[in-house]
Amino acid sequence: MQTHLSAASVTLALAVMAVSVPNTSLVVQARPMHADIVHIYHRYLEEKENVSSELDKWLTKYGPKGPKNGWIPVTESRSTEDELEDQRQRFYLTMQQIYEAREANPGATFGVDGPFTLMTMEEFKQYLANYHTKEEEQSNTPEPTTKKTKKPATDAPKTLSEGSGSPTTDSKDNKNDNNNDEKTYAPATEGPQVVPAIRRRLVVYNGSTCIASHCSTDAGPNIPTGAGASTGSSYCSACNEGSKTKGSGNSSSSAGLQGQCGSCWAFATVGAVEAAQCIAGGGKSAPVYSKQQLVSCDTKDFGCNGGAPVYAMQYIQDNGICTESSYPYASQEGGTAPSCAASCTPTKPGIKSIEKITPGDESALIAALQKQPIIASVSSDNTMWKQYMSGVITSCNTVTVDHAVLVVGYDDTSFKIKNSWGTDWGEDGYVRVSRSKQNMGTCAVLTDMSYPQL
Repeated sequence: MQTHLSAASVTLALAVMAVSVPNTSLVVQARPMHADIVHIYHRYLEEKENVSSELDKWLTKYGPKGPKNGWIPVTESRSTEDELEDQRQRFYLTMQQIYEAREANPGATFGVDGPFTLMTMEEFKQYLANYHTKEEEQSNTPEPTTKKTKKPATDAPKTLSEGSGSPTTDSKDNKNDNNNDEKTYAPATEGPQVVPAIRRRLVVYNGSTCIASHCSTDAGPNIPTGAGASTGSSYCSACNEGSKTKGSGNSSSSAGLQGQCGSCWAFATVGAVEAAQCIAGGGKSAPVYSKQQLVSCDTKDFGCNGGAPVYAMQYIQDNGICTESSYPYASQEGGTAPSCAASCTPTKPGIKSIEKITPGDESALIAALQKQPIIASVSSDNTMWKQYMSGVITSCNTVTVDHAVLVVGYDDTSFKIKNSWGTDWGEDGYVRVSRSKQNMGTCAVLTDMSYPQL
């Protein structure tokens, strides 16, 4: 059988030969371990001492949590020194990516003080590969015949009608080890036009309590998104004037940590339902709901292999949902979903309908945000999201829409987004992206938007 060598393998081999000690058979210990570093290897050697110092700081902070959350890639068996050298080179490659991200985004800060610094871009993309699945994605089975409705003249979102059309079978692997239920997708048809909901009294979500706001319902959003804004607190409406305190520790007021499980769809869905119920309660205390129940029990989605928030909202509407304390999140490590447990008592939060916002319609998103946070899909498999620390992302690769998030606010120039990568990432787990009507918005934030109507 003929042996095939990749171009990267040949390049690395030549690079190793290039640093061989002349007239001997010995090879210098330091050598390129990644194809991307070969052409800048001489610069790496010059900066290696500084890289080692910065890497030590990173390992002190993220090393203990790295293996559990999948932040430190597992490589082939090698010596301790080789493993450390591999990490140094990974760190240096990320530094080069940061320089490029800064040039494209002068209003944002990117740095190595983040959980994904030791991942190559290929590994980061693989880490995100199964995060999010749009509801209209189909298997290789024939697509159903659907009737497309005309786009309405108004900016009103669409209602997703339950049970409309014939579902098609998806061919993805089962999400649970002991669950062989058939997975189905509903056809991506547009529902009938709905009458916009009457605007409720706007409230602020501060910790575990919704507090009534006294700002005008017609005044627009007042949530601060600049550098001085509170990024640790969540809120129940776009009118967030006076709410500057950080979350009280309640998991719905701080960004959750999905870990190695591709469950962003569950975190975004639960966050949207909690916020909607907070508003519907008129300022009452809001419960914290279980993400694990969706990951393990929602058979229309794929657990740790991704899912569609619209289907997750349908599951909650039909079956109810348990509290976080009665069904805590258990998929952070290992990237697998335990079998569905029946040990908790679900309650129905009162979802009347599931609203879809027309893709690309920023005005409709703004109007919806004046009522409640909105689930959105973004393109996150890029350096901008990988190494984001603060500020506003203005330029973002949008090749793949791969991640579900919760848009929680906006101002004249940006949207504020709650992520599910923990508080070590970004602005205490939040990110801001610039407002733009081009190419489905910055980072494709206008591609796929939905929310529960209570």
